[in-house]
Amino acid sequence: MKHETFKNMSQQDLHTELLQATEKLRSLQFNLKLGKVQDTTAIGKTKRMIARILTALQIHYGEKA
Repeated sequence: MKHETFKNMSQQDLHTELLQATEKLRSLQFNLKLGKVQDTTAIGKTKRMIARILTALQIHYGEKA
C-alpha cells in the first residue's frame, strides 16, 4: 500500500493494519526458516508497509510505537 492510503485511515484502522502486518511479518520470517517461502521480497515489502503505518501514526496522531 502507498502512503496516500494510510493518510485517510482512522487511528483504529491504522492500529488494526499494524497488527495484521506484524503478524504477517512474523509468519513470513518463521516460514523462511522452514524453507517454505518462495518470494523472499515479501519480507522487505512487509517491513516497508509497517514503517509507512508507523510514520502515518506519528504524523497524524503524534503517537510513537
